[in-house]
Amino acid sequence: AGNVQHFKGYAEDVIVPEFEKISGVSEVRVYGGRNQKLQVAFDPARLANHGITLPQIISRLRAETQDISAGAFSQGKRAYTVRTMSNFRTPEALEGLVITNTRSGPVYLGDVATVEVVFSDDGSTNRSDKGIALSLPIYREAGANVLRMTDDVAATIDRLNRGLLARQGLELERIMDPKFYIESAIHLVLGNLYLGGIMAVLMLYLFLG
Repeated sequence: AGNVQHFKGYAEDVIVPEFEKISGVSEVRVYGGRNQKLQVAFDPARLANHGITLPQIISRLRAETQDISAGAFSQGKRAYTVRTMSNFRTPEALEGLVITNTRSGPVYLGDVATVEVVFSDDGSTNRSDKGIALSLPIYREAGANVLRMTDDVAATIDRLNRGLLARQGLELERIMDPKFYIESAIHLVLGNLYLGGIMAVLMLYLFLG
């Protein structure tokens, strides 16, 4: 499955919507993992061949992605690099961005740079008894039927583990089940009522017998 922390985006895009479909679920969050970014590495020689300047590229990327931070630019001896939390979902999509139009046709980002997926160094790390993991707490709506919602969540976990997640080498595991505590409380109350009824009968028998 690779590094599970690299699956944060997958959890947000694929797993979370499956739980949000459940009646009574108000929100599902993802804790842990690393945010995915697209790294753009420019080749100065290719930029010069097309007559394109680096500020021109940066301006075009800012206009399209709107999420390049001021500190994301770095310069090496032979390449320039920018990291962006892009609204382009794949490297191929970003490489297809038109930088400028010339007489010979459009110049795409892929003509002057290479794009690859990288993962940020920020973020948090969650651990389970099996190692590093992602945490997905599920919050219920006010007034929701907890027992029914819990059953639906369990069924969704089983379905995902046998299907989508199995193909990714991933597995979801419940670490807390409110149904257990609710049913335990119900059994305790029923037990107390039963015991109270017996005591009441005995008291009546003693006083009236």
